[in-house]
Amino acid sequence: MNVTRSKTHRSPIRSKHALHLKRAGATATEFAIVLPMFLLLVFACCDFARVIHFRQLVANAARVGATHGALNRFTAATESDWRNDVVNVMREELAHLTSTDPNDSVIDVHFRDLSSGVRVVETEVTLPFRTVVQWPVLPTEIQVHHHAEFHQFR
Repeated sequence: MNVTRSKTHRSPIRSKHALHLKRAGATATEFAIVLPMFLLLVFACCDFARVIHFRQLVANAARVGATHGALNRFTAATESDWRNDVVNVMREELAHLTSTDPNDSVIDVHFRDLSSGVRVVETEVTLPFRTVVQWPVLPTEIQVHHHAEFHQFR
């Protein structure tokens, strides 16, 4: 029995190769669609992590300043030196933020005396945070603010 092949019949090797080429094209198309969304998600996560880290360092600076101010007493004659010391301690803490200049910060140090005779030291730090990516609906700069207060020790 003599079997002849028709011209339309393809060998299994050629059909596997053609299927592989079609699948490779589909994979490239899927990658081109998914890659921008993946990069958007990665950059969003990076900016979110940076703002949390930034917020923590600003809060630490305010707490360190309030603690330093509460530990060191002052008189009316030494009040300005006391304020300068507290501000310098806070600026040193903000120096850990390598992406910003600590001189961009707004630092406020004040105190109040309670009726019980206890002095409360209050510090406030405000520093601008700038995102890496300019998001379409979000601001590119956010003012990060923290307030801390401690009672002065007797």
